[in-house]
Amino acid sequence: MYLILRYTNLLYLILCIIWLPLQVYYLHVDGAGRTLLLGSLFVLFANFPYFSQVNSIYRSRAFLCWAIIIFFSMINTLVKGYVSEWGSLAFYQTNYIVPFTFLLILNLELDRDFDNCLKVIFSALCLYVFIGLLNFSGDDTGRFEAEELGNLLPLNAVCLIFVSCLRYIHQRISLFTIIIIFGLCLMIIILSGTRKALGASVILLLGFLITTTGEKKSLPYIHLIIFASLLYLGLTFIMENTVIGERLLTGSEQSDVTVSENKVLNWIVKTMLGDRATQYQLALLILPMSPITGIGIMNFMKVSGFHQRLHSEYMVQLCENGIIGFSLLLLFYYWLFNALMRQKKLHGISITMPFFGLLAILFLNFTAWSYCTTFGMIFYGIILSYAYTDNPFICGIEDEEDSSEAEPLEKNFIL
Repeated sequence: MYLILRYTNLLYLILCIIWLPLQVYYLHVDGAGRTLLLGSLFVLFANFPYFSQVNSIYRSRAFLCWAIIIFFSMINTLVKGYVSEWGSLAFYQTNYIVPFTFLLILNLELDRDFDNCLKVIFSALCLYVFIGLLNFSGDDTGRFEAEELGNLLPLNAVCLIFVSCLRYIHQRISLFTIIIIFGLCLMIIILSGTRKALGASVILLLGFLITTTGEKKSLPYIHLIIFASLLYLGLTFIMENTVIGERLLTGSEQSDVTVSENKVLNWIVKTMLGDRATQYQLALLILPMSPITGIGIMNFMKVSGFHQRLHSEYMVQLCENGIIGFSLLLLFYYWLFNALMRQKKLHGISITMPFFGLLAILFLNFTAWSYCTTFGMIFYGIILSYAYTDNPFICGIEDEEDSSEAEPLEKNFIL
């Protein structure tokens, strides 16, 4: 029965990751996502006796801080109300119940068998990206996208790069495999013209190079030189010949927001934020209306009259959850960073890649929300596991006898 439950948990994680592309392109059923809600309630109830097994994560300051953010946001929504085309149940399940349950189950399974769980996440993300590629098409501006997925496709491609880097570092995929994955993911990101995804990918690739040429030198220097040369040539080509390069150099789709008389500073801010700079300006103007608790999740469009929801995790928490939500978010990152620093002192280079994973999600959060996304929960779940456990596998000191006591699932469970 225990083994069946663990398979069920992994299938739940897969379903949460691939639900949107399957739904919009193939299934066309259960648009309200009741399947995910029922699955979340089932795994919560079924796994309740086992949550105490991962006290090091669930009782950590960072995890408890994230749980408080979610709980506070839910209460705040009850008090402030919300603007959405969905009903109340769909709103709560999409923004709170399913993402937080996904994080709980992810950390539970990572703690039980990090290697196999990461393999499952890797496979599900590959499937997500593959479905997106099958539905990739161009528009009049020269940008490509899987229309129904929007920016979620390049953002999940960034997440796949992160997971792939970890699997290569732990010697679970070959250099050839990771080069293919890098190529496909970067192609999606470049053709879609998503600057934030490109920036996060560069951060992750830098972390990959530093990690693989560190203490273990798992990537020979000749491979490093070739890889760095290809990366440089690729970035040069991107800047000179693609839509995303044009957007980076000229700052197309910029707002008319002026942040400083310094032209360089203005260019940096507007190029990085683009038309999101207007959202930052509006959010800061709205903040004094309710500085302590904010205006409530998803109420930005109603209050500001802007045509899009807030595209920044920082502004979501500051404007919509107020100083309380924003302070909790900063504490979450502070404690997560401190925990990684402690692990870094103990285990050295093996913790380097999670640092760059944290930097990547911090960068993405400037122009994307992540509190209710599966790609965000994958980043947070994996980083939490590195930060708060001494699992021999993730610390680079795997021991065959110790790992055999963990009752792992069959390693060939998926892909």
